[in-house]
Amino acid sequence: MTKNDLRMRIEQALADEQLPLIMMILAAPIGLVYAVFMRCRRWLYRRNFMAVTRLPGQVVSVGNIKMGGTGKTPVTLEVAKYLTALGYRPVILTRGYGVGFSKTESMALLGKTILYNESSHNLIADEPRMLAEVLGNVPVVIGSNRIGAALKYIDTIKPRVENLVWILDDGYQHLRIKRDLNLLLLDAIKPLPRVFPLGLSREGQSAVKDADATIFTRAEKQVALPSFKGLQLSARFITEIPMYDTSGKVHFSAIKHAPLLLVSGVANPRHLYEVVTQKHLLQVTKHLCFADHAPLQISAESLAGAHAALTTAKDYYRNPDVFAKLAVPVFVLELNIEWLGKDLFSLLSQSFKHYSEK
Repeated sequence: MTKNDLRMRIEQALADEQLPLIMMILAAPIGLVYAVFMRCRRWLYRRNFMAVTRLPGQVVSVGNIKMGGTGKTPVTLEVAKYLTALGYRPVILTRGYGVGFSKTESMALLGKTILYNESSHNLIADEPRMLAEVLGNVPVVIGSNRIGAALKYIDTIKPRVENLVWILDDGYQHLRIKRDLNLLLLDAIKPLPRVFPLGLSREGQSAVKDADATIFTRAEKQVALPSFKGLQLSARFITEIPMYDTSGKVHFSAIKHAPLLLVSGVANPRHLYEVVTQKHLLQVTKHLCFADHAPLQISAESLAGAHAALTTAKDYYRNPDVFAKLAVPVFVLELNIEWLGKDLFSLLSQSFKHYSEK
């Protein structure tokens, strides 16, 4: 068993909350200490014992309390598109997992262009690269010190502050930044998992009350927490197969019934496999699973018998050169959001009036 396989098995056991009894006994005291620490930390920020910074402009935070995927990236994309439609100039502010920036280093992207790179790294993390290229006209600022990275962007680019809105990616635990709208994403299948290391929750249930709105992702119907008094939205994620491969030359109908290679480094690879094989009825002969944000390595042996490769947008943008070298067509799965009931645009329209009306 490889290190990657072991890590994925542990992550799946935590997601299913099915740790061996001896591990649960050993982990319970650690989980209690961790939960108390996180609750005290949030309490100190609520009571202003810890410093909170107000960035120039306004701030929308998109985050969760669960480790792993709850759909932050597609929701962040939606927020950016809607704010643009309302006349604002959003800027995504993200940590950029796996880049290894120091506290003083940062980078800004716009589409495929690097606006500036104040670091010793040329590596661009998967999610920031995808966000920048998919949106095209929305800057993405990367930095482990997000306050410093934001101020560096303002000093370098000098944007108009009047209609500037920062989108704080994965920001629910980043309490150092004052936010105007705090969005909390919860997995509709298991909204409130056990606190780590007994489960995958970063914080206990008391953290939910700091949200202005909750968004239940992977929902099949409208979901709500009876104890939460704020606005509650529900969203269904729909995975679609693109018509053409990344070259734009191969139509999917040409390989629809052929054996395929599935490549993924997402938090829930089992769910992705089920969607591809059960909903779309595709023939996956091999599923290459990688840890979230880990480097991709696809050998020629992995392609044996496969007529094409399928992957997610995040995995593709992690390293497009890896897929460009494959000897088969590559199709990037499209993830769309269907809102069940009230949608995100309605929420943003209430919180942010159209800029031209100000």
